[in-house]
Amino acid sequence: MLIKLSILISILCFTIIYVIAYNMMTKKEQFEDINYIIADNIMNVDNALNIHGIIYQKIIESISYNGIIDKSIIGINNKIELHVDPYIYQYVFKTEFDDIITYKDGIFVLLSFDKQHINDCIWNLENKTIAYVCISDYLFIQALIKAYRLDDKKIVLKKIEPSELKLLDRTFDYCITYVILNSKYMELISNSSYFINGFKDVDINRLKAFYPFIKENYNNMQYYFNEELTKNYVNSDNNVLIPIMNTIVIKKIPSMNENFISRLNVQYDKISNNEKYACYGNAKIFNNQYQCDSSYNVDGTPKTYYSLWDKRCNVNEDCPYYQANKNYPNKRGGCLNGFCEFPLGIKRLGFTKFDDTKLNTPLCYECSDTTDIDCCKRMNTYTQKTPDYAFSDDIEDRIRYNLKTTISPLDYKIYK
Repeated sequence: MLIKLSILISILCFTIIYVIAYNMMTKKEQFEDINYIIADNIMNVDNALNIHGIIYQKIIESISYNGIIDKSIIGINNKIELHVDPYIYQYVFKTEFDDIITYKDGIFVLLSFDKQHINDCIWNLENKTIAYVCISDYLFIQALIKAYRLDDKKIVLKKIEPSELKLLDRTFDYCITYVILNSKYMELISNSSYFINGFKDVDINRLKAFYPFIKENYNNMQYYFNEELTKNYVNSDNNVLIPIMNTIVIKKIPSMNENFISRLNVQYDKISNNEKYACYGNAKIFNNQYQCDSSYNVDGTPKTYYSLWDKRCNVNEDCPYYQANKNYPNKRGGCLNGFCEFPLGIKRLGFTKFDDTKLNTPLCYECSDTTDIDCCKRMNTYTQKTPDYAFSDDIEDRIRYNLKTTISPLDYKIYK
């Protein structure tokens, strides 16, 4: 009897030890299967590790130089799920990856202490301090500076932590930042004391010449931010440019098969080419040049929009920049639904009229110094090669002919 009891106890003990060991091994395997999520702004991504700032940048540099993550940087050996800006993925990384996805929609917003008025010029950042939180913010700001030929020596860029947006001290003029929808970061901004603005006077096609991954989106800011939750600081007067972008998620590090550059169709008003002249800016004005060109409405009130009496184009040859870029086969600069297409940088005044002087000179791919407004002109005058004009959404064509797809590189190293 005692022998049987002893055997039973031994079997029971062995079973308990086996179960404990099995559970420990299973837990260890489960632990090793965990994907550690790493993002630049950890408040933008669910369950991201508290690894950001200079450590995140070292991870980016490790992949850029070696094609792998040096896990000693973060001190873990488990699988890593890395969230990166698409610019970093396309232009900084030299390695292709197999397992990649796009993350949730995010938008760029501008935070200000004061309410923006109709005459305020968002893109004029000179003599201002501009705050940013993560690499995507930093890249977007650089693209904005280059797109509008601003003097970066007159602009102070300031790196801040998300928590600093809770402070009431005025340490910057604007904060331009990337916000993933329905994230903790969006909640933080919603509960801050800043006015939340879009980019009402910014031409997205200028930006895309340097930062091609943003998508055109015009909407009311209140569509994204509940005004009641944001203490009435949502600037929701009109539909404005609110650029959308998606970050890239690398699920497994390492071979990539697509570059995530998508060509957006340029939207033009659907108009008839049969009429020779029309009112650019107000399609409701017919056969009345005076009313169109006037700065006042028929009731005597000032116009809140720009309009000009101009002749629509009928054929490509009506347009001055048609096939002006002869660096690759193309028909850019032609007549599109009555509108002449112009190189980026040129200010449209009408269907065929334009201003290409001073700050409105065209942007060219050879002219990396965007403050040099005469670069394209000099190339046209003194060299055998015609200017490599930048046009809206020309990336796919340029990739086909192995040409540059950005005018000048953006600096992703926010910590020098």
